[in-house]
Amino acid sequence: MLLLDGLLLGILIGAAWGLLSYALSGGRRDFTSVGGMQADHYSVMADSEVAEQAQSLLAQLR
Repeated sequence: MLLLDGLLLGILIGAAWGLLSYALSGGRRDFTSVGGMQADHYSVMADSEVAEQAQSLLAQLR
């Protein structure tokens, strides 16, 4: 019986806490979803043996 009483009390306190925090936040969520991310710039590193080839490949992309 004691276990059941503790479980019910925990459910009631959890529900009251959830309702109170929801009411205080005005129903707004506290996170912003992001559809996608894209880098502003990239850093490309290449060995000196292939640096010239890498530059020409990057120039073709622009």
